[in-house]
Amino acid sequence: MKREHGKNETYDDRCMARVIVDLFTAGSDTTASSLAWAMLYMAKYPDIQKKCQQEIDQVLGKGKFPSLADKEKLPYSEATILEVLRLRPAAPVGVPHNTNRDLQFHGYHIPENTLVLANLASINLDPKTFPDPDKFDPEHFLSKDGKITNRERMVSFSVGPRSCLGENLAKMELSLFFTAILQFYTICPEPGRPIDLTPNVSIVLRHEVQNLIFKRREY
Repeated sequence: MKREHGKNETYDDRCMARVIVDLFTAGSDTTASSLAWAMLYMAKYPDIQKKCQQEIDQVLGKGKFPSLADKEKLPYSEATILEVLRLRPAAPVGVPHNTNRDLQFHGYHIPENTLVLANLASINLDPKTFPDPDKFDPEHFLSKDGKITNRERMVSFSVGPRSCLGENLAKMELSLFFTAILQFYTICPEPGRPIDLTPNVSIVLRHEVQNLIFKRREY
């Protein structure tokens, strides 16, 4: 197979299978974690959850299940998902990489074969881009006319040629699951137990184990 710069490289079925396995194994865990964070935030912020449901009801009604074609028609719900990913990125320091040569970066010397981790969380908390960055607010991703903005400023999936291959797949999955759940259920905390949004920091950002109540919505 001829690839970039005219070099011939081998890309066979075995290689393809490994890529697909990587997408499903890595993507399943991180997407499930992000969806769990979204449910916790909805239980913590019922007013935001209600706004999402009102938008979903207006676009989808009672019987129509969400599809990817509806994604652009649900800007507030989409902004809410982006806000969850901003504050609770699945992998806050990305995937470890090694430098392939000596580098000078902002006055620092980084030798060849140095393990490098990117602090993605700090970029997502930049007050120049996201005013009051610690506040959970979907308006961070909405323009004055209610359209999605700042999408490219959120780097929870890293950036550049080494960014996450499954970013688009993950965002599609989150959109479909999040919309469908809120279409039919209201997420509530367990009585007497406040929602804990304190993250357990590691390569993958985990939440504390806690119960939620899914109340069937009455139309």
